[in-house]
Amino acid sequence: KNVTGGPPFQRDDYANGALFNGMVRPWANSSFAAVLWYQGENNLNQCVDDAPDGGENTVSACGVFEDQTGYACLIERLVSSWRYYLDDDDLPFGIVQLASGTNEGYPQSMAAFRHAQTAGCGRLPCDRLPNVFAAQGHDVGDPWSDDSARCAEPYAPYACQNGDDNLPNETPYTKFFMGNIHPRTKNWVGRRLATAYRALTGAGELGAGPILTGCSVAGDALTLRFDADALGDDGVRAWRSPLSGDV
Repeated sequence: KNVTGGPPFQRDDYANGALFNGMVRPWANSSFAAVLWYQGENNLNQCVDDAPDGGENTVSACGVFEDQTGYACLIERLVSSWRYYLDDDDLPFGIVQLASGTNEGYPQSMAAFRHAQTAGCGRLPCDRLPNVFAAQGHDVGDPWSDDSARCAEPYAPYACQNGDDNLPNETPYTKFFMGNIHPRTKNWVGRRLATAYRALTGAGELGAGPILTGCSVAGDALTLRFDADALGDDGVRAWRSPLSGDV
């Protein structure tokens, strides 16, 4: 069901199940070490705007697992159905919680959607999604996609994009395909996935990137607290903003 309990969302460019039947089910007789799932931007528009003041939506805006609604239900169905067709009830699944800047015009739903990516558990693995691991992406979006001061940072791993897809391929940056919906920071995400997978299989220490555990405000200072065990030897990437100055 959709987030309001009605019929499932139906795209108008292809039928539900078409991608699965065409691109996943043919591999039913194959063996996999794990599946990595980095998707969700196109589902943000299916969340409901339920904030009374028009601000950030509530935690249930993108689905409630117990009600079998929205993405919170879809992600569990995805995992269980793939495991069924691939004949592996314990097949590890890695999920990337969406990077900043990938909301496709629905920033008010991003926090609720990341919660729905865990089937409402808040973090992975959990009883609803056993043997599922997550890599945090909220701090590794592509911050070099505009003309802000961040583009001139000496430590920036990528040059800034200028939005022109018609430039020749030898331009010194990745072309601006769908804006920052496809962040170029795949190396950081990949490392977090690998670390989380190793922890899940007992081959390494826990680490999935920064998981927020709390925050506090004192004067003009905002302090964020993160789960030290989940962070491991990783760090939190904070970017200087032209609006707020240094972070």
